Amino acid sequence: MAQNIVHDSANWASLWVKEVSLAVAAGSEASLPGGSISGAIGKLFQVGEKVGIILDSPYLGADGFYHASIDTACMVRIEGIAGTGTNGALVYITPANAATLTASTNKKIGYLDQAKLATGDDLWLQIVPGIGS
Repeated sequence: MAQNIVHDSANWASLWVKEVSLAVAAGSEASLPGGSISGAIGKLFQVGEKVGIILDSPYLGADGFYHASIDTACMVRIEGIAGTGTNGALVYITPANAATLTASTNKKIGYLDQAKLATGDDLWLQIVPGIGS
């Protein structure tokens, strides 16, 4: 399992594990989530309505862009997210692929699996495929 994933969606052959393009060209590795190939593992990422956690090292595809597997139905622990919320509260993703508890113009991606009582607490996110649609 990727760093911070508490429970994955079963296994690598799961319906919820998707291969996506990270839209980062060869030679631009610093633009990958986490700033590098190894730094991308465990990062939240979205492609259209697909939102998930990057499971493995991105690889260079035949199209010249980096690709990776994302788990779109896992539960993940994320550190460093401001705010508080009750168990079951909605969690959103920003255009910069960051989790947030603020709705604003951000897209729904899941819910808190347990209450986040203080701003310094970890955020326990259950990603729900299609919730943002």
